[in-house]
Formats: sequence, structure tokens, C-alpha cells
Amino acid sequence: MTTITVSVHRVKSPVAAISYINTKGWARGRRTGAGTMVLTKLTTHVLASFLTSSAFTSDLSKDSQYVKVDQLPPFNISMLFADEYGHMSYQRILGIEFVTSGDVYSIQDMLSEQTRSFRPAAHKTPRAGARWSAPAMPA
Repeated sequence: MTTITVSVHRVKSPVAAISYINTKGWARGRRTGAGTMVLTKLTTHVLASFLTSSAFTSDLSKDSQYVKVDQLPPFNISMLFADEYGHMSYQRILGIEFVTSGDVYSIQDMLSEQTRSFRPAAHKTPRAGARWSAPAMPA
């Protein structure tokens, strides 16, 4: 995965009053989230080995055959960030369900990509982690 994006949208509608020209307030509506994953494809479908693994093909019942990414059950992504000074943080995206998939082929790039759009159930804000220090080098 070379790129992951997550955005949150909330509907906010202006509230008007009779014989008043300006907005009196805002009605807050539903909040929705969306995101995209960009996966670099070298020789084959990025998730092909995952979708054809024994975990998904050993049960031959009709309702457990996953052949497209939009058929996968919801899953979570945990991301860990660290810099060269040992500062760390983490972030989680919960309940990811794929809704759209696509392929990108361009003469401008030296690689091809797969894009996967998803809907998260929750998008947590980044949290600071513990400071990591490298082990001491032996003398």
C-alpha cells in the first residue's frame, strides 16, 4: 500500500427564519466517512494471493467464497508512525468495508496501481505513543 486517505463529511444545513435575511443557525446532520487505498501492482492482482488463500477456500459453502474485495467482511487497520528521533504515534481505522475498486494504467508512470475505496465505521484521531530508544551498541 503506497497511499491511504480518510475523510469525514458532515451535512450542515442553514436554518432560516421568516423575514430574516441571514442564517439563524446550522442544523447538523449525518456524519459519513470515506477513504481510498492505493496499492502498487507489479505482476499480479495485489490481493489475489490473499483472496485465494486456504483461509478463504477451505470452506466450500456458498456464502464464504470471496472472489472480490467488496465481499470481504469488515476489518481494521492500525498504523504506527515513528520518526528518526524515536517519537511514535498510532492511528486506527475501524470497520473498513470496500465499496469500489479500480485499476490505474498510465503512460506517465512506470507502474500500475489498484485503487480501493472504502467506508470506515470509525476513524480515530492519532494518539501519541511511547518514545522508543534504540538498544545500546556493544563496545
